[in-house]
Amino acid sequence: MTRHTAEAARAIQASFHTAAARFVAAPLPQALCGESITVSRQRSFNEPNMTMMMQILLQTPRWVFVLFLALLGLGVMQLAPRLASLRRVSLVPIAMTGLSLYGVISAFPDQPLSLLAWAACAGLAALAMLSRPLPAGTRYDAAVRHFQLPGSSVPLALMMGVFFTKYVAGVALAQAPELAAQAGFAFAFSACYGLFSGLFIGRAARLWRLAAVAGAVAPHAVSV
Repeated sequence: MTRHTAEAARAIQASFHTAAARFVAAPLPQALCGESITVSRQRSFNEPNMTMMMQILLQTPRWVFVLFLALLGLGVMQLAPRLASLRRVSLVPIAMTGLSLYGVISAFPDQPLSLLAWAACAGLAALAMLSRPLPAGTRYDAAVRHFQLPGSSVPLALMMGVFFTKYVAGVALAQAPELAAQAGFAFAFSACYGLFSGLFIGRAARLWRLAAVAGAVAPHAVSV
């Protein structure tokens, strides 16, 4: 019995080794081969993209990074509640609107409809913002002519929107200047510029309206 058991065990062991050898020697399944090829292709596609991004960043003028950091810092400051004068709450919207309008004129000088697209989107966005109530806690003291403003992430988002719209348009036109002559390209970027400008104007106009009401009603604080 023992001899037969040992022979059976050796036979099973031999069969196992044979099956293992065949598994190792067999070619990889097609699915695995395809997966490895896909990963290799993804790497080959990603490397040129990363190289292009590095080239774009290296060729970007330093003042662009300075402007980005300045806008980022200014937007972060508005995340916290603050006091601001009428002049101060007007300065940023006027500056950002001027920057976006300059972006349209400088990028698409031969596309007169781009200005129309900018103006239309700016007007619609400003009217939409004017129809919305001011954030809770917004207050104007007519005696000292200062606003008490709650913290908000909207100014930061709008500033980053204008900045990246201008940056992406500049990169695209630097790589393919012929895009400036395409009406669709000019219309799309001009509309984006107008959207951000209109939101800036609408936000400032709500504060101007609050200050006008405060000055007309009484020489004391008016709040929302």
